[in-house]
Amino acid sequence: MPETEQSPRQHSGTRSRRTLPIVGAILTGAVLVVLWNIWTQVEELEEGLEISRNHGESLERELEGVRREADEVRAEADQAQSRAQSAEGEAQQLTQARRQAELERELARENAQRSEAASQQARREAARARQEADEIRKQREQELDRMQKALSHIVDTRRTPLGMVMNLGEDSFLFDFDKDTLRSENREILSRIAGVLLASHGYRLYVYGHTDDTGPATYNSSLSDRRARSVRSYLV
Repeated sequence: MPETEQSPRQHSGTRSRRTLPIVGAILTGAVLVVLWNIWTQVEELEEGLEISRNHGESLERELEGVRREADEVRAEADQAQSRAQSAEGEAQQLTQARRQAELERELARENAQRSEAASQQARREAARARQEADEIRKQREQELDRMQKALSHIVDTRRTPLGMVMNLGEDSFLFDFDKDTLRSENREILSRIAGVLLASHGYRLYVYGHTDDTGPATYNSSLSDRRARSVRSYLV
């Protein structure tokens, strides 16, 4: 019985020794499969990582391009904003210049109206002054005619461009020889002339004396001056 029982154990042990290589082979194959799967997965992961890395680099490049485009857009926006601000400033300047021009135009229009009113006033005043001057000239002419008519009854009187001339000739007005004293008849004539002149205004009277050609010219000139002064003093 012991041999019978030992024999199966030995037989069993023999069978176990024969099975180990198969199991080892199976285990080795399974490990290889696992390793193969792991290696495959690692390869796939590396490929995925490479793809992801390439995709990330592509995304970074795209992102960099987007950043550049954003910077360009921002720069263009800044330039556009600067141009807009410049245009707004120019528009404000143009608006201010337009307002200033309108104000100056309004002032010019008002000045023109005032100038026109002043010109019309000046024309009216000039016309009134001409009318007054014509009236004064007419009155003066009438007065001169009256004076000439009145004086012509006393002495020889005529009108000239230089004024009215009264000629007191030797037939009506004489001095004694070598004298400058007025004679009584001379005073009478001068009084009548003064009466006419007193009724007139705004005139000047010039008196010129004369002598004959007897004696030196210098002496005669002095005598003529003294006689004129005598006439002037009497009229004054």
